[in-house]
Amino acid sequence: MDASVDWLRSVLGLGPGSRVLDLGCGPGLYAVRLARRGVRVLGVDASARSLAHARLTVDEVRAEVESVGFDVVEVTGDVAGAPFDPGAPTFAVRAVRPGRGPGTR
Repeated sequence: MDASVDWLRSVLGLGPGSRVLDLGCGPGLYAVRLARRGVRVLGVDASARSLAHARLTVDEVRAEVESVGFDVVEVTGDVAGAPFDPGAPTFAVRAVRPGRGPGTR
């Protein structure tokens, strides 16, 4: 897991002070490891159980984990094993900030 996090930091150019939104953070496996390396991470997950588990380790890195609720969340298909879709970042921007996307302010 640490090797994967170090690889992500290298590929994405993440360093101390970088900010990451970890959507679907689960128990915080990546979020906690990134935070330990100085990255500012906000973990969001629909599972209260996963967030409760993340809280057990989050005190070590002085981070905050909070439950975030949504009125509607739609994900078409099973994305866990799907290949990366170049349109996914656009979808994520619209999901995080409705009405926002490429070419909007």
